[in-house]
Amino acid sequence: MIRSWDVATFDRLYAANADPWDFHGSAYERAKYDATLAALPARCGALLEVGCSIGVLTSRLAPRCDHLLALDFAEAALVQARLVCAGHGNVDFLRAGIP
Repeated sequence: MIRSWDVATFDRLYAANADPWDFHGSAYERAKYDATLAALPARCGALLEVGCSIGVLTSRLAPRCDHLLALDFAEAALVQARLVCAGHGNVDFLRAGIP
């Protein structure tokens, strides 16, 4: 059986390291984001990003859509994501998880 990490685990991760997966600096993550953007149309109406973490991909998605709802269940991650995306008025953040 596959088990998801609980909120407390993510809270501990972000408390210990503001970018626990090196989303800002990782070439692997950058390539993954590039591939995600390449798979999407140049312009989208509304997007849902599940597990937005600290908002690195969110900030790249925002200019390509009319509205973006970004979800994460770690409040520390959402605090950072809101800062990263402060210039994008079309992004809303919601603390939520998708099992």
